[in-house]
Amino acid sequence: MGDLKPIIERADLVLDTSNTSTHELRELISSRIRSHNEEDLSILIRSFGY
Repeated sequence: MGDLKPIIERADLVLDTSNTSTHELRELISSRIRSHNEEDLSILIRSFGY
């Protein structure tokens, strides 16, 4: 995760989705969105695989 270190340091929330199903991820993101004011919301999704 060396290349992602600057992003991780600035993030309010980091989700390790290694063992998360797409349905669980959807619920995690949805619950997080519902708890924020839309004006303050910014989402960056970085997906990668080896």
